[in-house]
Amino acid sequence: MDSSYASSDESDSEFEYEILRIPRQAFRLRRFIYDIPDDDAVTEFRFTIREVRFMRLLLNIDDALECGNRLRCSGDEALLILLSRLSSTKRTIDIARDFDRCPSSVSLIWTTLATFLHHRWAHIIRFNEGRVAANVGRYAAAILSRGAALDNVWGFVDGTSREIARPVRDQRLFFDGHHHYHSIKFQAIVTPDGLISHLFGPVAGSRHDMFAFHMSALEQTMSTPALDDYVVFGDRGYATIGHLMSPIVRPMLTQDEASFNESMLIPRLSVEHGFMRITQLFRMFQAPSILRSRSCPVALFYELAVLFTNLRTCLDGRNQISDYFACEPCSCEELLGLNAAL
Repeated sequence: MDSSYASSDESDSEFEYEILRIPRQAFRLRRFIYDIPDDDAVTEFRFTIREVRFMRLLLNIDDALECGNRLRCSGDEALLILLSRLSSTKRTIDIARDFDRCPSSVSLIWTTLATFLHHRWAHIIRFNEGRVAANVGRYAAAILSRGAALDNVWGFVDGTSREIARPVRDQRLFFDGHHHYHSIKFQAIVTPDGLISHLFGPVAGSRHDMFAFHMSALEQTMSTPALDDYVVFGDRGYATIGHLMSPIVRPMLTQDEASFNESMLIPRLSVEHGFMRITQLFRMFQAPSILRSRSCPVALFYELAVLFTNLRTCLDGRNQISDYFACEPCSCEELLGLNAAL
């Protein structure tokens, strides 16, 4: 009897040991990122591995990224982790499995890299005046060639609402009464080469487009000698002031006024195509439930989605907008304001 109890205790101890020895979360073996096929990489990250390595050099990301808490990561892997977050609606734990890391590590990695990219390239994302000034005549000619009534429009401005999860605080401030959901807003200018040449935000979802325009100080920015003779065109939500034009709005339009509005209508839709392209490439912004204002850097991620969308356009040498206006985008180096290719 004593021996049977002893054998039972030994078997229980062995079972206990096996349970304790197994890790709480078993991750798959990490893939060697440089062996990922191009088709799979484009599907998962929107770029091939070769393009990711090229972008890492352009964006001045170190070979080894120090993320704090004694966590180090290669620059290529960090960029892939960030792109995986932006281009999918996966849970953090699922992305962690893909890279054989714990969820807290991948969260720290993409936050560290996103913060670095914001500090390094925020001026390019907001407005690269040198690039716009060098191409403003080409932009105006491309818009005029599509039947526009004005010969001095270099881009189309509009605001976009990005739906977010219902916030715990300040719900009234973030509620967009027009779309009937909680959101943050951005203002952007799309140029005929298919690039988003200006991005400002975020502002609360309850704010009007003209509020964002005044907050962005875009009027002062376009008052420089190189841009002073040109304007941007917006929809009916904008007023016609200074370097900003909008459709004529009055109860009874003359034939000339109606023709003017009609001539600007189709070209102006390019800005909507620009917003759609961002959400098509980076599906994170199609899932409001994961866009929590106080636990996820939604605005920071959207800025980087715009940057990567522009880089994707430059690498492709075209998109739907540039094809419509027959206006080729610039190189990645020119987009980032670099003087020579790396």
